[in-house]
Amino acid sequence: MTPTDRPANRRSQSSQPRLLVVDDSDADQYLIRWILRDLDKGVALEQCRDGDVALERLCDPEQPSPDLVLLDINMPRRSGHEVLQALSERMPDRTFPVIVLSTSNAPTDVECSSHFGADAYVCKPGNLRSFTAVLDDILHRFLFGGSSDLPIASLA
Repeated sequence: MTPTDRPANRRSQSSQPRLLVVDDSDADQYLIRWILRDLDKGVALEQCRDGDVALERLCDPEQPSPDLVLLDINMPRRSGHEVLQALSERMPDRTFPVIVLSTSNAPTDVECSSHFGADAYVCKPGNLRSFTAVLDDILHRFLFGGSSDLPIASLA
């Protein structure tokens, strides 16, 4: 299912889009927060440091669904792949896209992410300029409905 095929999320037209970042790296969490502030897209940011907390948050019917999830693969307690697998079992009709954002470029990680329902797979860039461009592109494509020429592996 592609992001455009997903049912509409429950966000009203006037509310800020909600982004959930699931990553155990304090440095990456800080960097994403800093880049979002710099991009000034009006995105409400929520962060989880491990897969267990993220899964509890995403499956809680009392919490509003995020509009987009950025998910790291290599985390303690529950990996990103395990989160994807659990989401596919518990929320087969989820309305939000999940983008894997990982340092791994291993084909097995891309294939596993695709198998468990990730909408796209992106390798974390190694410098600030590239990271900013990639994050801006992800927001543009998956939150604001645009298109781009940056190389993002669409898995849908």
